[in-house]
Amino acid sequence: MERVYYICIMKTSLLFLLLFTSFFCCSAQETSKDTVYFKNFSYAEMNQWDSIERLWTQKYLQPFFKKHKIKISCGGCSRFVMDIYFEVKEDGVCKPTILSVHKCHIDLSKKQKDELSKLLLQLKFTNPFYNRNLRLTISRVLKC
Repeated sequence: MERVYYICIMKTSLLFLLLFTSFFCCSAQETSKDTVYFKNFSYAEMNQWDSIERLWTQKYLQPFFKKHKIKISCGGCSRFVMDIYFEVKEDGVCKPTILSVHKCHIDLSKKQKDELSKLLLQLKFTNPFYNRNLRLTISRVLKC
């Protein structure tokens, strides 16, 4: 009899442990955010990002180019590429991390990268991007 009681206690403890573990795993999955790349965007998200990037480029990147005398042309430098990781919060505000930035395959100075980081803080993401981690590229490349 004592042995049956012991087996019941063990089964109950094991069941409780399994339920607790499955609850913990499910809740951990809901809060984790995977990094989303441009190639994984839906068509609507691609259009949204294109609008956000175009507005930011006109308002912030073009003046940055002018200030630092960066010219994108077929006669000289035809490429500017910036790879960025964004942590977008639930209100659309982002925390950008520049992974790499190159002007004609040459790195920018630390001062220029810091200035670009501050300018990237001005990006305001729209609803489809809220509470997501994104890895995106902002570039100006000419085919010469």
